[in-house]
Amino acid sequence: YEGFTTSFTITVLKEKMMPEIIFGDEIAFTYDGETHAPTVEVLPDTVKYAVHFEKDEAFYSDDAPIEVGYYAMVVATEENDDYVAHTSYVVFHIDEPKLQPEVIFGSTIAFTYDGEAHTPTVEVQPATLEYTVHYEKDEVFYSDDAPVEVGYYAMVVNVTGDEAYASVTKYVVFHIDAPVTKLLP
Repeated sequence: YEGFTTSFTITVLKEKMMPEIIFGDEIAFTYDGETHAPTVEVLPDTVKYAVHFEKDEAFYSDDAPIEVGYYAMVVATEENDDYVAHTSYVVFHIDEPKLQPEVIFGSTIAFTYDGEAHTPTVEVQPATLEYTVHYEKDEVFYSDDAPVEVGYYAMVVNVTGDEAYASVTKYVVFHIDAPVTKLLP
């Protein structure tokens, strides 16, 4: 075909990538009056995103919840030249506060050195909870065994919690005094 010129352009379509939304592993919190939500990371960090919270599949708040219940943390990324808009969510819950176990120390906190180990008595309620005891002197670990020397000590009780009871650490300070010596007349 004489006299005709053919021209064409090639249009290259660039496929956009999807940003990565990574939620932290912790999805269960205990109510303590503070806000709680899983952690989130959006990659690459140049992608802008917004977070809101839902409860019962409806908008709850832009702020993390503080009340007991089940929630969804919804993360929505914005589209840019390289990445498409993307939304992802994770379900998490805030549970009722756990009960506090009782650590009851005996009233005797002063002992006289006689070469034997002396410590206050301790009782943990409920008795089904596991606990460990160690001793500190000058606010540093001293021993797992009861002290036998003159001095001031702290008996530290670490209670392991369970489904209903929280883990706690309690202590009591006690002392072992030098024996009283009598002066001869």
